[in-house]
Amino acid sequence: MRSITWAAAATATIALALTGCGPSNPAGPGGISGGGGNANSYAGIVTSSEAGPVSNGQVLVGVGDDSHLPAPYLTIAGASQVTAECHGRKGQSPAAITVTTADGWKVQLTHGSQTITAENPNVPASLAQLTTDPETIQSDREYNEQFESASDYTTGLNWDRPSPGHVEVQINLEDVPPEWARLPEFKMYMHINCGA
Repeated sequence: MRSITWAAAATATIALALTGCGPSNPAGPGGISGGGGNANSYAGIVTSSEAGPVSNGQVLVGVGDDSHLPAPYLTIAGASQVTAECHGRKGQSPAAITVTTADGWKVQLTHGSQTITAENPNVPASLAQLTTDPETIQSDREYNEQFESASDYTTGLNWDRPSPGHVEVQINLEDVPPEWARLPEFKMYMHINCGA
């Protein structure tokens, strides 16, 4: 009897391992996934960035100059119109954040990385990865130190600043992926709070 019970438990454990170990909603072939109701996903709070090109509580995501190429190419919106889904245990730094705009931009940020994944099916911008290079970040830091800038945020993704669970996003990438060759630079400016 004991061996039958052990065999049943082992079979159940293997079945769970085969069906339940992966992410609850992995990215499919078509793009970036969200948490899809995952218990370890929750809403973040989006606000304007410390040093973005727009003001009055607005945030920015997309490609192009601030003065032209309107949505869906460039989203300039109130922070409440852009959502952030934090993935991970609430009260700790998120493993990833998915930012979504009403006009189609979806951007995945992975904790600690300067590489983002971005897409928008409403413009010729297929799923692609964009990275802020370390030299740009270092140059920006040196500039801030030299001129005693009031901000301690720099270009790129400033993880866990001012405290764990926060990220200050200040991205302006002129080098877009080859598949975006006809599009201008990608920009993203906002502050996301996934803190406790």
